[in-house]
Amino acid sequence: MKEIVLNNTFAIEGIDYVKQDRFELVLAENERILNRVNERLEIIDLRQEKIEVLYKELEGLIIFSEWKEKGMK
Repeated sequence: MKEIVLNNTFAIEGIDYVKQDRFELVLAENERILNRVNERLEIIDLRQEKIEVLYKELEGLIIFSEWKEKGMK
């Protein structure tokens, strides 16, 4: 009877270790996913900044060309 209780105790402890290991694996995987998402967001932010600068430059060129056309007439 003692052996059955001991075996059950070891089995329960083993399950706890397996659950803990699985939990740590899931946490590590989630952290890896979040890091990749953050990297992609940083890339998107940089692209957005470049687009905004290019848009302002284009808008300035359009305003300048319109001003130049009005001045020529």
